[in-house]
Amino acid sequence: MPFNPAMHGLRGLAALMVLLYHWRTNFPAAGNQLARWPFAGEQWNLMFLIDFGWVGVHWFFVLSGYLLAGVLWAQPLHARTVVDFWQRRFTRIYPAHWFQVLLMSCFTAYTLLLSQLDPVRFVHNILLWLAPLPGGSAAYNGVWWTLPIELSFYLVLPLLIALYRRTGVVPLLVTAFVISIGWRFLVVAWRVSPDDPVNMSLIRQLPGSLSLFVVGVALNHLQGWRPPRLWALSVAAASLCYGAWLYVIGLHKGPPRADDWTLYLWEPALGVIVALLVWLLTQPTRTVHWLCSRPLVWLGTLSYGIYLWHFPVLRLLPRLQPGPWKTVEGSWLALLICVAVTLPLALLSYHAVEKPALNGIARWQSRRKRPSLA
Repeated sequence: MPFNPAMHGLRGLAALMVLLYHWRTNFPAAGNQLARWPFAGEQWNLMFLIDFGWVGVHWFFVLSGYLLAGVLWAQPLHARTVVDFWQRRFTRIYPAHWFQVLLMSCFTAYTLLLSQLDPVRFVHNILLWLAPLPGGSAAYNGVWWTLPIELSFYLVLPLLIALYRRTGVVPLLVTAFVISIGWRFLVVAWRVSPDDPVNMSLIRQLPGSLSLFVVGVALNHLQGWRPPRLWALSVAAASLCYGAWLYVIGLHKGPPRADDWTLYLWEPALGVIVALLVWLLTQPTRTVHWLCSRPLVWLGTLSYGIYLWHFPVLRLLPRLQPGPWKTVEGSWLALLICVAVTLPLALLSYHAVEKPALNGIARWQSRRKRPSLA
């Protein structure tokens, strides 16, 4: 599918959402101040969207569904096409991940932050066989939990495209939502006793997240549709629904309970709202040119590296340099250092690992397809 700079801009914003959320939770002083901002006799939470920055992961899932379905949309689904797709997608994930494992291992060994090495856990992290997968290990980097879900989606996407071609978009969406919601009920029912906590990590594995990807896949069905006449009003209405749904989610904070209806519906419903916003915000209108701006497209290009590197940078800061991180000034300093360190690491990851790896697999596949001259 043709390059869509607005989609890249949204990926950049999603990466920033996740970065700011983790900064907010690890260094909360500045955010706490802005969460109680006095104005007109009231206190306003200027951190509302950042408090929900973790939904940037859901934006990534919807965007992955849209962009990757576009890759397979018009191709014949024979064995070679599918294998080539899987090779490219695994190349997109693993080399940058292995590069991070290498640098993190060298750094922690040099600084003596690594007290012991569990070989099984190390191998599992290299392979991204992470809990709650059967026998999986805890992740070295907290943000890696999404990568096995992405990889699982890559494996089933050809099947989803085949199902779409046979049944159409509505049965595909219905099937995905039934599977996602049904999986959540099954996870709750599988608990040993009603007093056991709900395993949210298990709920969010691919059966539970399938609807998020599939609403992105379904966006390809809207290709060629004209933007609504009242485009600005539609964006405002969708944004209001987005904020209202986040507010509802915020009312249900705390440990997930089996009798909480939002446990089963909030992520599938959020995926629909995000998909609607993605479709509206990427329409060729003058007012969305900011999404195609060079800074946002550049951030979108580096989004995978930003996603991978920001969290360990934030977590290592207090361990490397105990200091006034609990103050407002220390909180802003932590954000500045995080950005200043994460962006060069993301640049290094992209230009030294991600781009060469993708170019290399593309050249290899091209040579293999080239007819022999013998």
